[in-house]
Amino acid sequence: MKKQLLLFTSLLMTLWSCQQDQVAPKEEVQLRELSIEEKELLYASNKFAMDLTRELVQDEPQNLFFSPYYIHMDLSMAINGAESNTLTQMQKVHQCDVLERLEINKLYNSLNTLLESIDTHVQFVSAHSLWHREEINIRPLFSDIIMAYYGAGVEALDFDNHKASLTINKWVEEHTSGKVKAKIPALVPYESLYMISATHLKGYWTFPFAKENTAPGTFYLNDKEEVTVPMMFTDQATYRYHQDANKTLLDIPYGNKQYSMTIVMPHHGDSIAMQLENLRVEALEQALERADTLEHHLYLPKFNISSQLNLKRPLANLGIKDAFSAQADFSGILDESSDRIKVADMIHQASIEVNESGIQSVIPRVAATSIAAATPVIRIDRPFIFFVREQHTGLILYAGVIQNPAVAQE
Repeated sequence: MKKQLLLFTSLLMTLWSCQQDQVAPKEEVQLRELSIEEKELLYASNKFAMDLTRELVQDEPQNLFFSPYYIHMDLSMAINGAESNTLTQMQKVHQCDVLERLEINKLYNSLNTLLESIDTHVQFVSAHSLWHREEINIRPLFSDIIMAYYGAGVEALDFDNHKASLTINKWVEEHTSGKVKAKIPALVPYESLYMISATHLKGYWTFPFAKENTAPGTFYLNDKEEVTVPMMFTDQATYRYHQDANKTLLDIPYGNKQYSMTIVMPHHGDSIAMQLENLRVEALEQALERADTLEHHLYLPKFNISSQLNLKRPLANLGIKDAFSAQADFSGILDESSDRIKVADMIHQASIEVNESGIQSVIPRVAATSIAAATPVIRIDRPFIFFVREQHTGLILYAGVIQNPAVAQE
């Protein structure tokens, strides 16, 4: 029997929402109608986002940030090389088994092109690569597929060289404008493949916060505990707002309003986990449809998160089991002369920073406070869930949870 090698998949990502300049007025957006197949893939990706968020919250008692869209897309890449029961399990968790693999590849290619061009005020960059041990023989068909549809490079690397991991780390930093500081350790010679995804999304608030209006504010961790955190304030924002018996929802726009940060804040007594149990794709869409457009004053905590998540347990809980075991069948990746492989770990590293605009407001803090006292005010001052979404497709690109913004501060 051939020796079984390890497939180590590392997903390195960042969303950098450091607002520096007020964006230009909203430009005319060139949108196209989505196909039925694209809508199917988008719905599957969003369902996966909700399922994975529920799983990850069990492991992360504090703050959380990740990109379900790119994890979903990397599963799509791996599915191209999976066979037998390994393929069946991955397709079930992927939630898009009604589409053929080649069709999914084409859909991701077209959707990525759309997402990257839909808003010139949101800088959207993504890159993918596969690094393999020099002795490994990758099937040309697999390489051609991921290069053609995902733009992924396939590179051989000397895993015995102690500087090999530095090559990958440098690649990650270069493709995320230095925003992701990769943490790939020294490569283990008997491992076979590293699949690396890097993304950088820099979004500018449509209605920026002024730095001089940021002041210490109270954030309620629960009914008994509270912390003091830097709380941003704006009296000039327009955003969508909805409230029901269980939650408050805000949809705060970026750039030309094609992208937004959707915040879901449970009411007192409801935990994040409890809210997520009832939060499905349909429920989120319905809340957004019912949302009103407001110009109330808004308080939002500054926060930044750097997460490194091991996805093996949550994905196994969702149903991907064989891929992490000796029963794994990834015969579509390697030719017959190479040994069998399995997934040892899936590591996802992600970062986000949310702060004010660099624009200096002419309204002093005292005046701003005075106005706020006579105007309806929305305060995001309790633990909340957030999603970075694109409006036309409804796609959830990023997801996160803020339990304590004080922990997230650098």
